[in-house]
Amino acid sequence: MAKKAITLESFRMFSLIIIGIFLLAINISVSAFAIDRIINTTEDQFMENLSLQAEGYTESVEQIFANCMMLLNAYNQNILTEGTSKNSFNLIFSKKTSSKIPSLYNSVYFSDNKGNAYLHTGEVRPVEDIELYLSELKKQENTFITNPYQSYVYHYPVFSFNKIIYDKSGEKKGMLCATMSLSKLHELLSAIKIGKRQIVVIRNSSNTIIYHPDFFKVNKPSETEVLDVLQSNSDNPESITKGIFKVKNQRNQKILTFFNKIHNSDWYLSLIIQEEEYFRFRHSQHVWFILILILSGLSIVVAIAVEIWVSNYFHKKDMLASIYDPLTNLYTRNQFEKLANRMLRRNKKSKFMLVETDIHGFKFINQNYGVAKADAVLIFYANRLKKIIEAEGGILCRGYADHIYSLIKIKSTHAAMTGFKKASIEFAEDIKNYEIQFFPKSGITFYDPDSTDSKTPVSVQTLIGQASFAKSTIKDNILRTWAVYDRHLLQKSNEEHYMESHMEQALADGEFFVMYQPKVNPETEKVEGAEALVRWDSSKLGLMSPGKFIPLFEKNNFIKELDFYVYEQVFKFLKNCIDKGLPVVPVSLNMSRNHSNATVFIERFMSIFKKYDIPENLIEIEILERSVLTKTDLKEITDTLHKHGFKVAMDDFGSGESSLTMLTNIPVDSLKFDKTFLDNACPANTGVPDKKATNLIAGLIALSKQLEKKILFEGVETEEQFAILRDMNCDLIQGFYFSRPITETEFINYVKNHS
Repeated sequence: MAKKAITLESFRMFSLIIIGIFLLAINISVSAFAIDRIINTTEDQFMENLSLQAEGYTESVEQIFANCMMLLNAYNQNILTEGTSKNSFNLIFSKKTSSKIPSLYNSVYFSDNKGNAYLHTGEVRPVEDIELYLSELKKQENTFITNPYQSYVYHYPVFSFNKIIYDKSGEKKGMLCATMSLSKLHELLSAIKIGKRQIVVIRNSSNTIIYHPDFFKVNKPSETEVLDVLQSNSDNPESITKGIFKVKNQRNQKILTFFNKIHNSDWYLSLIIQEEEYFRFRHSQHVWFILILILSGLSIVVAIAVEIWVSNYFHKKDMLASIYDPLTNLYTRNQFEKLANRMLRRNKKSKFMLVETDIHGFKFINQNYGVAKADAVLIFYANRLKKIIEAEGGILCRGYADHIYSLIKIKSTHAAMTGFKKASIEFAEDIKNYEIQFFPKSGITFYDPDSTDSKTPVSVQTLIGQASFAKSTIKDNILRTWAVYDRHLLQKSNEEHYMESHMEQALADGEFFVMYQPKVNPETEKVEGAEALVRWDSSKLGLMSPGKFIPLFEKNNFIKELDFYVYEQVFKFLKNCIDKGLPVVPVSLNMSRNHSNATVFIERFMSIFKKYDIPENLIEIEILERSVLTKTDLKEITDTLHKHGFKVAMDDFGSGESSLTMLTNIPVDSLKFDKTFLDNACPANTGVPDKKATNLIAGLIALSKQLEKKILFEGVETEEQFAILRDMNCDLIQGFYFSRPITETEFINYVKNHS
């Protein structure tokens, strides 16, 4: 049989088929390569995001534990050392210390080397597990967190924050411990938000779950073998602090675990995501391969370009929810931390400003205006902030609820704060025109590489923690809208905590004492009175002026107790002088603004005064118009004090809160003018009088004398200020020009020499 000749048509068809197969093979090969590159890049991005997220969550957990340890350190000040011999001692909490502890803890106690636990309540009992306790006492770390154990006192699992206590010779004498329930730990850690596709689990070295979003799994064996994998892949698993593992759970599901060890514990934090969820986009490869076969007639360049474009498009659509917040269209917290850390790494020599801001009382807006209105407020707020931050080249994101974080590269701290204050004023004007009034508050922190250890890289998570701490110092003070983090802020917070926890004991121990500042007649230059001023000589913080502790005592209302303590000290001093035949002059006592009940104040004041046989004309009470008392109550106190023979003065008169019209309602005997009048009339640094301000003082003195009020100016520091008041017939002056506040002995001598 003869062979058929190959026709041109068949040859072309054959060639087209060969070329088509060749092009198809090239398309498939090149496209497969391109897809694999894109997917591998996406996988790397996912891995980097999840790894940063695990590190950020670990730092947040460690920050919470560090704050808990800071609270525990504060109790170290309440421990007293007693003993009857060199080999015996007993550490107990001070009997004067309040038994109240922060709600974080079930109990706070000190345990000695023998296992005796001295609780904050005053109770003494053996530690719950003496063998475990003695083994913990041998640890090298000074502070650490124990594994959970079943408490026979509380009947549920607890763990404790421990701090080794040393004596002066460096020997271990025991531990200061604070127990916390696993339910309280769950409450604290659940407040840290995490993505919907992954969960966070904390285990100990025995593979027991310490924290899980599902609380019913807590204190039970883990269903994954992360720690087994760790131990099987390392000769020394305890030295490994982080890693990534692929394991299977009891349901044979493949999961990815991003592993981090928590500092000062043998706890391990795992960020877990199912592998099938993580690699879900791989299934789209088959669709693309079919698409390439259908479009094989297209050129290889077009095919590759279209495939890459389509792949990137769907990839971006899939990743959109993890990059942008759906409500505000700002970055998500995870994306922000990724971008911010990249900015910090790429600009190691630059300065940065990080701000955490939220809305004061946002829950109130939610409850009273509804979710839709609250969301509208948040969108308005976010858009306004976005306009400000992006204009400065910064980035910002929405964290949880109404919290917004922003990071800006700056030239100087001063310029950044100037810009922040200016923007805050403009922002406040915008808010006034909005239908719902709201008040932002911000925590600010700065990163300056010139003042930071270059060997310690900074992370945005650390800066967020600092800004959050600064903002927490504002609390519910609506008058303060921002606070800046620095080491002095943390020191001030610790000092205020110490002062609050020791103020009652300090009062009982006589650490508060009274000093006297003379009031002098400018014409005769003789002393005609004095003001009693309190000071605190703390055994730990040293001698403190009122400006350091009075504002704190006004906030916690302890100032009222301190007032009555000062009154009694003054009465004792005057009584002693009279009994010894020493010269005495009237003394002014300050009545703080916190006294809210006129009847209660008068009754207690008189009960103390009657204990000492001194003339009423030696006592003058200085009241404040800006107290919490009503004008009616102030009048009642003034009238009652007059009936008993006491004098009454109006303190800080003219400071901007007093008015001349109220003098007809509250008939005080004298007016004490604020030092700002003198500062304006004749500044101490220049000594050059200002005519208008001087005329104002002359007018006030003349008007006061017409009202038959005695006049006293405080803050007199220079010869020029003294001369102005003397020439205007001022009755009394008080200030450093004649004398600073002085002790009782010094004041007695001063009165002798200036009578």
